[in-house]
Amino acid sequence: MRNRMGVWLASGLVAAMGTAAAVQGGPAMDKEGRRTAAAPGGAAAPQGSPAAGPGVISDGFARIVFAVEGTSSDRDGGFELNIEFPYAHDHGYEVGWFIRGPGDETQVRQPLPATATYQGDTAVFTWTDVATIAAEATLEVKVDDTSAGRDGSKGATTWTLTISNTTSQPQEINVFTYVDLDLADSSSDHTATLLQANNWMEVLGNDKGPTIGEIRGIGADRYAVTTHSDLRDELNGPEPITLGNTGLPYGPGDFTGGLQWQNRTLPANGSLQFQWVISVDESALLGDRLFADEFDCSWFESCPGQVFTNLPALEEDDATTGLSDVRRKAVMFYTEYYEATTIDQLVLRLQDYDLTGEVVASLKAFDVDNMQAPGELLVSFTAPPPGGAGIQEYVFTTASPFVLQPNTMYWLEVGGIAGGSFDWMASTTQGYEGLSYFWHAAATADGVNWSDDFSVFNYFGLTGTRAH
Repeated sequence: MRNRMGVWLASGLVAAMGTAAAVQGGPAMDKEGRRTAAAPGGAAAPQGSPAAGPGVISDGFARIVFAVEGTSSDRDGGFELNIEFPYAHDHGYEVGWFIRGPGDETQVRQPLPATATYQGDTAVFTWTDVATIAAEATLEVKVDDTSAGRDGSKGATTWTLTISNTTSQPQEINVFTYVDLDLADSSSDHTATLLQANNWMEVLGNDKGPTIGEIRGIGADRYAVTTHSDLRDELNGPEPITLGNTGLPYGPGDFTGGLQWQNRTLPANGSLQFQWVISVDESALLGDRLFADEFDCSWFESCPGQVFTNLPALEEDDATTGLSDVRRKAVMFYTEYYEATTIDQLVLRLQDYDLTGEVVASLKAFDVDNMQAPGELLVSFTAPPPGGAGIQEYVFTTASPFVLQPNTMYWLEVGGIAGGSFDWMASTTQGYEGLSYFWHAAATADGVNWSDDFSVFNYFGLTGTRAH
């Protein structure tokens, strides 16, 4: 067991928060032999100062406590922090990011932030000079208590890193995130497995009863898992590294994991975003954070905010002949027992979408008098610009939010236009969040008569806000 946040000296915390704060617990030793004191107990999230320094963000009874180390003084793993689901039940130790640009001999660990703001459930950190390319960076961190009773018993944290190129030349970069979880405040009993190739892992802590953590990098290319502190030492070492997709399954032991976005081109005077999700006793698919409009949604494999989804893609199958004005497919799903949910975006995994307006998607009612075909139109989705050849995930929007009711069946229908042809990707093997399938239907050549198709499951996700 560890109690590591002694860098939060009481006087320093009061200065950082501008308010009184109780410090609970006595001195302890962290896993690197430093004398520490406990994190502040029960403090509300402060109104953040622009000056960099420690702080707290919270939602319901979940919170993240950022220490002095990583915000005001150097930390080998980035930030030292508590990830508490619920309050005083800590599952974190270190989370940080590294970058390697074309002129860097090795990885550059996140510098001390120029500013740090803590407001409600969100923290924002900024950097003005990163790596040899003198990039700017912003990291937004959000905590989400997803428990039904808002008791902090489960939830997710979302980390969105924006790297901005301040030069007039494109730059190739590698970005890494490093995560050291100590589930249930224990560091020696963890096991871990891979949930999805190269970018999604599950960590199980057993010291105080099973606690499940998940780490998912949206669109990440590579991963590595080691016992503390081997991976951290490599990232801070003198040599450039490429994570080897190694170390899983892991354990039992003191888990650390990393993810890498490899060889990404940072546009001249432009930006790229990188996002990862760390969850506790909750799927890393969940949360209520939607991507910004400028985010590269070809990475939208399982963005937090998808409240009804069968993503991420576990297999790839184009499933049918290309869809058009007469060749259409529809999937029927059931919302189970969830509360009313306001949706405003649809994610479709498509191939060869290369004509403007080529994809026509809509949500339709279930008709008990004709259960094998979509019913009346409920809402239409506006298609994003085409992405050309290849497989991508596209985000469609609604003109106004639409409310899905609990315990209700709906049809999602996808078709095209005359002269167009694209594939709606599918699989025979999937997982589901928030929905159940009943059957699939594929249109005949006349676009009117529907027939059952049980063989494949087309990929989609609906994003929005579920009522608490």
